Amino acid sequence: MAVSAPLLAFALLLTAHSRSEGRSHFDIDDNGTVVVDVELVELDLPELCEVDLSLSQAPARAEEERRLGVCIERDFADWLRFSVDGTPCDLHGLGWRRGDRRAIHLSAKALCPPPAGKSLVVDWGFYAGGRLDHLSSSVITFADGSQRQTLLSKRKRRWSVEVPAPPPPALIGAVVAIAGIAGVILIGVVAAVARRRRQRSQSGSHTGPHTGSHTQS
Repeated sequence: MAVSAPLLAFALLLTAHSRSEGRSHFDIDDNGTVVVDVELVELDLPELCEVDLSLSQAPARAEEERRLGVCIERDFADWLRFSVDGTPCDLHGLGWRRGDRRAIHLSAKALCPPPAGKSLVVDWGFYAGGRLDHLSSSVITFADGSQRQTLLSKRKRRWSVEVPAPPPPALIGAVVAIAGIAGVILIGVVAAVARRRRQRSQSGSHTGPHTGSHTQS
């Protein structure tokens, strides 16, 4: 049986593309919401979702884009999982967008228990059972702005990090009190300097130039 040209091209594409690199970002807030962005490239998609976005004909490409969206919403929870102190997070794939240089960004959102001071575990499942060797440079950004980084792949699938705990209320109160005292001192210093300058200016305006004569007998 003859193989059609599109199917043959698709098979050759899968055979030729065996290694890839990308990035992934996980932003987690104090409430436990994780915003996920995973960057792949077009050539990574055939093995992930059996779609080909490189098709030149608009109708065929539009159908592939639709199928990609369905695949992401259906399977994202199989590719990536989060848990906080052993409690699984509820993750949903949201969709995708195009980036620069044929990059494809897959988006998802996870709802976790409040994570502060606990252990957040990332289970990376992209291409775990496939042929493609994909390496993702991953960054977690916490609510306080601090970050952790690692590389995730089928060989390193589990990443456990401690989520920073907020400072205790007593420490926050002490910092606020110190800041208030420092502000009062600074205002007093500025006022004293201004007062001295004003006094000098007034003293200079009341003292005119001194002239006199000297006679010899």
